[in-house]
Amino acid sequence: MLPTIAISRCLVGDPVRYDGESKFKPKLIKKLEDIFTLIPICPEVEIGLSVPRPPIHIVERKSVLKVVVIEDSDRDLTEPLQSLAREKAKLQIDGFILKARSPSCGLTSTPHLLENGTVIYGAGIFTDAFHKANPQIPMIEAEMLESPQQFKKFIEEVTAATTNC
Repeated sequence: MLPTIAISRCLVGDPVRYDGESKFKPKLIKKLEDIFTLIPICPEVEIGLSVPRPPIHIVERKSVLKVVVIEDSDRDLTEPLQSLAREKAKLQIDGFILKARSPSCGLTSTPHLLENGTVIYGAGIFTDAFHKANPQIPMIEAEMLESPQQFKKFIEEVTAATTNC
């Protein structure tokens, strides 16, 4: 039985991004399908956002990071994304491949606009909540898998996590 990997749905070619496009990575998906069972997840669609939709970003408010719609900063999507992450953390998965720079799915590359105007980079809101609920699951941004060393390391981490279950 192949290890099960959750993956950002836009990476498998589904047009679920805010602009109605995908970020399909055919070569990567082919390699992954040979060694993993893939479960595509798009947190933004799963919380009911449309395709296409207004873009979202992460901002700091009163020292707390929030995901808000850029055009309507009163529309806070933080709790629905965190709630979905806690739900998805209950799935039997062995790893997670994420879309870089996404306000929901980024792992280390998502811009966070702080109250003082500084931009720092970190995890998307969904990813952060998922990781807190399931810290033992190996996670990586898809772009990092372009490196043969990172690809091999991720496979080893997933295999080790699967073996330890």
